[in-house]
Amino acid sequence: MKKAGKILIASAVAAAGAYLTYDLIQIWRGMDKYQDDANKEAEKRIKSKRKAKEDTVKQTLDRNIVRFEQAMKDYGAVVRSDLDKSNVEKYDLRPIYEFKGNYYRVGSLVFDDEKDTPYIVINAIDNQRFAEIGVMEEIEAYPYDMPEERIREVVAEFLEADL
Repeated sequence: MKKAGKILIASAVAAAGAYLTYDLIQIWRGMDKYQDDANKEAEKRIKSKRKAKEDTVKQTLDRNIVRFEQAMKDYGAVVRSDLDKSNVEKYDLRPIYEFKGNYYRVGSLVFDDEKDTPYIVINAIDNQRFAEIGVMEEIEAYPYDMPEERIREVVAEFLEADL
């Protein structure tokens, strides 16, 4: 009986070990699935935050471009919708402004090494023939998120500078 008892106990331990191994494998698989689900959820949150940031940057950029143009108008620049009309329509460019015989266009630019940070640029030229086809030679870049007071100062300085 002793031998049979030992065999019975060994069989029970082996069976328990097999069930325990099976249970551990199932737990492990469950943990892997949980981790995969957690990773997917984290990726969704990161993408959502990135999209929200991109939207905020775009809104700020667009709002400040309009502020630059409004400040130019406030200082006496006039929109010249007759200049570079085909490119304005074709490439969705901003209009050209004229102030004291100089021509300006406000736009945006992203430098290669700063892919997430756009800049507001003011292009300028003092030659009407070039302005008619949209060729500008001077470029000044400013942070997209400048405060409104600073925008007005920059525009005043820029318009008063000789090209």
